[in-house]
Amino acid sequence: MDGLGNKEDRKQDDVYRVSEAARTLGRLLLASRRTVSMPNLSATDLLEPHRFDLAVEVTKHMSFNKVTPALNLDKTMGIC
Repeated sequence: MDGLGNKEDRKQDDVYRVSEAARTLGRLLLASRRTVSMPNLSATDLLEPHRFDLAVEVTKHMSFNKVTPALNLDKTMGIC
């Protein structure tokens, strides 16, 4: 939120965008933990280079394996 500038200068949509990205990251982390059966996997652990394939795999699963695909999830997560 600090990166958005002074509180007075922020737009309401900016706040929603940041909170949405934080929730999405949380869902990615929970799904990654289930995928690799590592309940203690942290966001920092997920960012390690040898786990990049895991992040991509889980993001694809979160995007396409449901009734209404979230086609912009990869952009939200910064993978695309």
